[in-house]
Amino acid sequence: MGHACRRQRLGDASARVPLTLTECEAKLDWMFTSAHTSEAAGTAATYARRVFTRPPEVSDSMVRDVLSRGWALDVDRLEYAAVGFGSHHWRAFAEATQYFITVDDLDTKLRDHSDSRPAALERLEAALIFAADLQSSGCGFAVGPTRGIRDQATESLDERFVCALYPHVAGESGTFGGYEHATERTAVADVLAALHAQPRRQASTLLVDDHSIPSRDELVNALHDLDSEWSTGPFAASTRARLAQHREELAVALEAYDRFVESETVRGAARVPTHGEPHRGNVIMTPEGPALIDWDTALVAPPERDLWSLVLEDESVRGHYESTSKRTLDDQLLALYQLWWDLCEVALFVADFRRPHTLTADTEAAWAGLQTHLDPDRWDNLISLLHRR
Repeated sequence: MGHACRRQRLGDASARVPLTLTECEAKLDWMFTSAHTSEAAGTAATYARRVFTRPPEVSDSMVRDVLSRGWALDVDRLEYAAVGFGSHHWRAFAEATQYFITVDDLDTKLRDHSDSRPAALERLEAALIFAADLQSSGCGFAVGPTRGIRDQATESLDERFVCALYPHVAGESGTFGGYEHATERTAVADVLAALHAQPRRQASTLLVDDHSIPSRDELVNALHDLDSEWSTGPFAASTRARLAQHREELAVALEAYDRFVESETVRGAARVPTHGEPHRGNVIMTPEGPALIDWDTALVAPPERDLWSLVLEDESVRGHYESTSKRTLDDQLLALYQLWWDLCEVALFVADFRRPHTLTADTEAAWAGLQTHLDPDRWDNLISLLHRR
């Protein structure tokens, strides 16, 4: 899914091929540099954990059982798909029908030490119910989960892992990162304008963005523990060294972020239903137009939450969105969400490397991501903008 996501690990744009939702693992290039050389290339990363590796705690039989229990679906064939970030994925086949399965680890969705799995599940269910309702109401831009026999969006495999079932959607999927063509960006901006125009009652299940930074408490603890040896895995010492190198700049960025979150600009901002991660990897280009997938980060928030990365890629998107939506985007709110993205990534990566870890494709990608996002040169202009009166 997102979080995530939920933006740097951009895939090679030339590697895009016609895909379906159940085939989106093809041609993924998990690199943190790409043909996109603008600053936008560093912005397309989800804040959810990376999941190249199949979770040993989840067996195919567990997935089969939850599909039968939650959706009365008996599958003929099940395949793990090592694709994407934030969720684990399976492809399922039942008779002549294909499905896409996501399995989320609730432990990766905990915001801080006071959070709980039930609270994380409540947030996930609220976001996915919203997506399901959008789709059922005729919003073709939303690919929501299939509701289960209890009208739910998710079904628990156990206390830690939860499953969601999606339809097969034919279209062209892309890799994570920026959009290759301006026409794609404007088409997605139109979709976002339509999403943001949805009445608040349509988003009654959604939580409101509180601007919190997931795992911030662990980042703060890490900043107070830089004089100790970190030995939790192959990237622990390097993470400590990089954090020590930029501790002062990081403190400045966090302080600027906190101050602006309390400003009148934020308190008085419009609130609309938002997707949270409308990058190319979360869009399927269908014959009817762009369709957004991975709604787990959906929140009620200022529209700038969905637009900052698109505007960073191409400033002309701003005028197109404003003309279509009849809304005016705020420079400071765009900067706020761009800064949030980096701070969120840093906090999550640091938290990951403070825990026991080994050398895997997941942790290699996370280390590349930390080097990208823990870079004060990315923040100077954003902080100056947030300080503007």
